Amino acid sequence: MLHSFQGSPNDGYFPFGAVVLDKQGNVYGTTSGGGTNNAGTVFELTPPATSGGAWPEKLLLMFDGGAGGYSPQSKLVMDAAGNLYGTTFSGFSNGVVFELVAPDTAGGPWAERILHVFASPMDGANPQAGLLLRGGILYGTTYYGGMHGKGVVFRLVRKPGPWTETVLHSFTGIDGENPYAEVVSDSAGNLYGATTSGGTAACACGAVFELSPPTASGDPWQETTLYSFTRHSDGLAPYSALWRDKLGGLYGTVSRGGTDDAGKVFKLKPPTVAGGAWSYVVLHSFAFTGTYPSDGVTPLGTLILHNGALYGATAGGGLLGSDGFSNGVVFSIVP
Repeated sequence: MLHSFQGSPNDGYFPFGAVVLDKQGNVYGTTSGGGTNNAGTVFELTPPATSGGAWPEKLLLMFDGGAGGYSPQSKLVMDAAGNLYGTTFSGFSNGVVFELVAPDTAGGPWAERILHVFASPMDGANPQAGLLLRGGILYGTTYYGGMHGKGVVFRLVRKPGPWTETVLHSFTGIDGENPYAEVVSDSAGNLYGATTSGGTAACACGAVFELSPPTASGDPWQETTLYSFTRHSDGLAPYSALWRDKLGGLYGTVSRGGTDDAGKVFKLKPPTVAGGAWSYVVLHSFAFTGTYPSDGVTPLGTLILHNGALYGATAGGGLLGSDGFSNGVVFSIVP
């Protein structure tokens, strides 16, 4: 254990998002609560000076609950200069996108800059996902807001002075609803993501989408629904970001579905011909075994593909712990 959070007023609590590391091995993350205003924090953990020693924690930011944001629930992203970018679910209306500027000298204070305030539901509301930083441009999603109130994909471009936000797509429900996780991209600039609900199926069980940049400047981005979940056979309610391999395959999880409604790990294979359908493959169905779940239940986090194997975690399942509950597992799957 590197750190145990102590809560307000001098530490955070309830970290939702994944952590990120810099080249020196420092660990950065957010907590959704805690700090002097009980509005969440950004923290840094520094490797110990001697092997086996304690990891010192430093709070880089304690959110104020107002104009500076409230309740960050996503992971951070770091640029080449060491600056950090993230979102808060609420604060000063419907959430913010922020930047933490790294200090010029080691040990100095980090400075928060608000890059965008979701002041109008039309431009998105309540981001729960992290950001994608690509070519100096930030891409993200909001859980609510947009033209139909069902969430958006947005872009933030740095221009002289303030950053400028553009809504690339507003979900209608039929093409997906309530994107929870960040988007990923390919070399051509196409964006891929999942929504926790919506889609073409009658159950509105979620969808996987692609957003393609316009061929002519100023034209709208083109949204394509690659797959709509249908409940039992393929699962429902994907909460995690997708993982894209070098051949264009998309890997992800659904939090529910299957015989025991325990969730699945899936792969979407790209079509063999342009314009064809993507193929859905179940890589693993989580299941109850015996008198208590010995397999995982409810995968929520993003998968990692490393050396041909997928790694992830589930929020429940596993062997019974000392508290009498099955509290989750870490798993690996070889596709």
